[in-house]
Amino acid sequence: MQLKDLKTNIDSIMKTLHTGNITNPIEAVEQITYFIFLKLLWENEKTLSEISPNYKKIFVGDSKKISWGSLITLTGNELFNKARESLENLSKLPNMNDTGKMLFRGSTLKIFSPAILRTVIQKIDTMNFSNTDNDPKGDIYEYLISKIKVSGLNGQFRTPRNI
Repeated sequence: MQLKDLKTNIDSIMKTLHTGNITNPIEAVEQITYFIFLKLLWENEKTLSEISPNYKKIFVGDSKKISWGSLITLTGNELFNKARESLENLSKLPNMNDTGKMLFRGSTLKIFSPAILRTVIQKIDTMNFSNTDNDPKGDIYEYLISKIKVSGLNGQFRTPRNI
């Protein structure tokens, strides 16, 4: 997938989240980041498990049920509940490194519409980050950060009148 296609997907997801009442760009970027991370973690685990029989899996035992692979087939309230469980337990995954545990401590789902959540997950699932010609993950990260910056310039961050 080309970078322009990834950016188009991100823009589409941002619009979808805005439709679902996630109008704060920081929260939108946070939710997108959580799900992209979960997808990449699952994909990397599948690849590394095939390459090395000694690889210590992150999704083992009960944590298999919170992997990206378990989310992409769900719909409705079942998807909402599983997505919430997945995000809330990212920092508790066995064999997750300390940095990962620190970064995802306190992660929560802020997409409260199962239909919007399904759309976001479907769009992220179509994204392919394995382009070896450049660094698509880094490029998308920079693009997501730019969304926060642009939002501030467009007045989407407001100071309450009483301040």
